[in-house]
Amino acid sequence: MTPPYVDFALKLHAGHLYADKPYDYHLRLVEGVLGEFGYTGQKWSASAWLHDTVEDCVEDVAGATRLLGVIREKFGDDVANLVWSVSGLPGVKKGAVNRKDRNEDIYAKLSVYPEARTLKCADRIVNVECSIVDPGTGAPNLGMMRMYLKERARFTEAVRPGVMLSLWNRLEAAWDRCQEIVDKAAVPA
Repeated sequence: MTPPYVDFALKLHAGHLYADKPYDYHLRLVEGVLGEFGYTGQKWSASAWLHDTVEDCVEDVAGATRLLGVIREKFGDDVANLVWSVSGLPGVKKGAVNRKDRNEDIYAKLSVYPEARTLKCADRIVNVECSIVDPGTGAPNLGMMRMYLKERARFTEAVRPGVMLSLWNRLEAAWDRCQEIVDKAAVPA
């Protein structure tokens, strides 16, 4: 039987894509990274599946507030707090909010609920690793790699404190690989 948080996430992300794949591809990977480092159980699995819903599946702050209330009611305070903490201002994908402001909103929330740094780190690991080998094309996505590298210092400052060293080291290794690929691409043949 499929857990209710999976069904809930699939309904909300219906039609969404992650690198030309159904969005659950990304959500499964985030849950997998968390599980590899011992973050298991309903709190972490539900948070992995729901972590992008508030940011990506509503149009505005009012919708985000309503959705967060539903998540809290259905899946509990811990899951709602984790999801809230990694959710930036809604509207980035539609151009209503810029990425930097969205990230700063997340970083401020992570300082209030630092346990969510683990979830944010797992999400970033998946995103960075998928930029190295884009699941849709099988090739490096230089634009995404450059974006994640540009955000690296601020992300580290805001997210690194309290994150398990082995989990953080996986992210560092992925960033380092991105840097190698970007540097190599910049060298004329």
